Amino acid sequence: MADLSFIYLEMSLTPIRLAYGAGHAALVKQLADAEAEEIAHGEAVAAGEVEDYNYDPDTGDHYYTSEHRHYAIEAAHDALNQHCKAFATMIHHAWERHVCERNGWAEYKCNLAYEILSRQKGWTIDKPRLERLRMTANCVKHDANELYGKHPEMFDVHEVPSGRLFRKDSWKTVRNGWSEALRVTDDDITDFLDAVRRSASIPQKLVLPPRKAQF
Repeated sequence: MADLSFIYLEMSLTPIRLAYGAGHAALVKQLADAEAEEIAHGEAVAAGEVEDYNYDPDTGDHYYTSEHRHYAIEAAHDALNQHCKAFATMIHHAWERHVCERNGWAEYKCNLAYEILSRQKGWTIDKPRLERLRMTANCVKHDANELYGKHPEMFDVHEVPSGRLFRKDSWKTVRNGWSEALRVTDDDITDFLDAVRRSASIPQKLVLPPRKAQF
């Protein structure tokens, strides 16, 4: 009899996928609006229609509107990144919970899970992609640096913590700030969702079509 337990994972992932898609679309619009406002302000300043410099004689406050526009764009970029990082942890948690519930395990241990599920139960485990997801979630939750050692391309080189990288013979970090330097993208979320779905047990001859996180 075919193992149809992957259906339960799909039921867990669907609301996550829908919530991610809705939030991502809103944040993309927020970024586009901020960028459009910056362009419009620059054009207005160039045409002499408005002043970029502002001064309030009552309070003594002074600022450049262009700087505020720039900060709004940076905030929108950061919001998108934080959104992706949060959903990466949710996707991994859904995978852990599914594996433990389907197998009656009290605790999830990745290497043991990969071995047992692939060799003994025939699950189509995609270890490299699941490991990238696991390390991403650990970086977000625990500021772990293991992901940087395997996938440095996922980090902003300008924000990677300085100093010695690892303790000798250990993945334990000697510096903090890995989570802040991490950049998780929409493509990463799509890959994480697909990796988890395809790693669950799939009945023979049943083809699971790829699915994008966005609609």
